[in-house]
Amino acid sequence: MKRLPEWLFHSVLGQCSSKTEYSPLSMLERPFVFRLSWVSALALTGVLCLCIPISSFAKSRSCGDLFETRTQNLKLVRSAVLIDGRVVYYEHLKARKGRETLVIFSGLFTPMSDFAAFQTEFARRSDGEGLLVVSYSTQIESMIWSRLRFNIAPNFQDLSLVDFSREMTAVLNAENVATPVSVLGYSFGAAPAVKFAEFHKDRVSNLVMVVPLIVSGDHNAQLHSTKDAYEIMAKLNPFSGSTMIESMRESVARNAATSIIESFLATQKLPPSVTKEEAIAGLMAQIRTAEEFDLRRDYSLKGPPIHFLLAGREHVYRLALQKSLADRIRSETTSPGELEVVKDGQHALLASHAEASVEFILRLMRER
Repeated sequence: MKRLPEWLFHSVLGQCSSKTEYSPLSMLERPFVFRLSWVSALALTGVLCLCIPISSFAKSRSCGDLFETRTQNLKLVRSAVLIDGRVVYYEHLKARKGRETLVIFSGLFTPMSDFAAFQTEFARRSDGEGLLVVSYSTQIESMIWSRLRFNIAPNFQDLSLVDFSREMTAVLNAENVATPVSVLGYSFGAAPAVKFAEFHKDRVSNLVMVVPLIVSGDHNAQLHSTKDAYEIMAKLNPFSGSTMIESMRESVARNAATSIIESFLATQKLPPSVTKEEAIAGLMAQIRTAEEFDLRRDYSLKGPPIHFLLAGREHVYRLALQKSLADRIRSETTSPGELEVVKDGQHALLASHAEASVEFILRLMRER
């Protein structure tokens, strides 16, 4: 059987060192006899180490401590929490006492491997600052842990942006992260990041919007045009308009999620513990949480400073929308945040321009 994609090794159990041929996750795909020998080896290791205790994942730092980090002494805790029947996977570079932590709300479909360059650059430049990246309960890494470590099926029922905010709160509490923290909303992550900052004003020192979602669907032409159609239909058909709107929203979310997952599957492979249907269902649920989101109205001038890091080669419409909102917020608040545009940057800014992104963010954190 073929090995799982590289990003799944990194995301779920951490990459092995260059001297190790197989990752702990890859052994799950090997024939039973080979797997049994691994189980025996692991059991023997456990005895020799006097049965190293692995505590509850809600409080643990287990997987991050058991496997080697990848480069430049990057010490990531890899673990997960269980909240309201949903599993949330995360990676945590701990802050030194007295230093602040940057917490990241990720994009719509952003594997943890997409943050590898950013994590490495952040660790290299950090002067004790911490970094916490969380995979929503709707994303593949969390689904894997849901099955392999908690033995429960993923749950996507009745999710909202507030739920994603609560997932981050649960991780912060599980890891005993000192507050205040700086919060980064990347792309779709701008929506739950705003909700988190709204509910935890006293725990947030900076709110950083990186190529942010401004209004539901602005990252997807189909979603955006259909959202406008919703409003027109509702006005023309007050009796059954709401039913038609719900049906259209469901259909559009499914089409968008299916397109994204199929594009992913064209070059990579899902693990045995996650089906294509589950991956689509999780992404659909995530898309639908932001249906009513509009950053032009869903932000508070009473909260922390809002900063913008934008990509100069972003889609023209989105970049104009992002700049317009950034200028408006900066003109209306007494403590305006900063606006920076990476001229040759594209939407995947944290991956393609990790150095510029980290430099901008650490400067904000240290100026506090």
